[in-house]
Amino acid sequence: QPNHKGITMKNINVFAAELPTITTLEESLNNAEGLLFTPLTDNQWSNLGLSANNQLTDLGNGYRIDFIYAGKDIPKPQIKEELEKLISNMDYEPSKDEVGQLCESVTAEFCAKMIIKTVKFSAYYHTKKQSLVFDCKDSLAQSALSLLIKALGSVETKTLHCSNISNSLTSNMLEQLNAGNDLVKFAGFETGDLLVLANAEKDVVRFKGDYPTEQVSELLFDGYEVKQLNLSKDGVSFTINNEFKIKGIKTSFDIETGEFMDEEDFKIHLQALELEIVTSHCDDLRNFFDKQNDEV
Repeated sequence: QPNHKGITMKNINVFAAELPTITTLEESLNNAEGLLFTPLTDNQWSNLGLSANNQLTDLGNGYRIDFIYAGKDIPKPQIKEELEKLISNMDYEPSKDEVGQLCESVTAEFCAKMIIKTVKFSAYYHTKKQSLVFDCKDSLAQSALSLLIKALGSVETKTLHCSNISNSLTSNMLEQLNAGNDLVKFAGFETGDLLVLANAEKDVVRFKGDYPTEQVSELLFDGYEVKQLNLSKDGVSFTINNEFKIKGIKTSFDIETGEFMDEEDFKIHLQALELEIVTSHCDDLRNFFDKQNDEV
């Protein structure tokens, strides 16, 4: 069979977390009530839950937790417009309670007819490194983490954070550009085709493709800082910003699919590999940034 180039994680949020073994977590999830996803009713705006078919998957170096989120966009301007229309057609000035009841009624009518958007996403836990990686938007990651805390009673977690990343990226890039290095590196990571700079006045400059090194040096010297850039290492590239948010992950390594029994086995292998690489990259970057900050 041919080699396969694939990617499963695209937009990650990383937490340091102490989660139990997959067996213990499975027991906790089975004993907890109200954790499984259920379809939205007419009067529900959103709902988040564990996938009913498969909550946990063993990855070898950790495990995957599957979630489903369904939600409707709240049309606040339309609700306000309809409410004002109803009030203006009334023969008297409604009380505060009456306005509240009208608002609930209008909101319920809109809720019943809005289109439902469903998102399936996963969290990946690396057992030895105690790293929890959510592949979803920030808001969903926080909600899913709250769901796990509800199931387990208490979970020691903290967001991976490094102080003053922007200054560290900026000083490192400026130092290497001044030394005449066209290929800027950070802790063994090569820079890619995206660079975003901004100054104190929030003026933003974006570069795509090859950087015009002289112009970048001038901007950095004039007070601009690196806010976002693309990095790559070991066949994985991604975008990182000055808040240590990683997204747009892409892989460029080949994997021979012939050794796997089916597509699901291959998917699990790929996810375990990406979990290993992503958590290692996060550790390398955190160590790099912490060292840079210690030297300041």
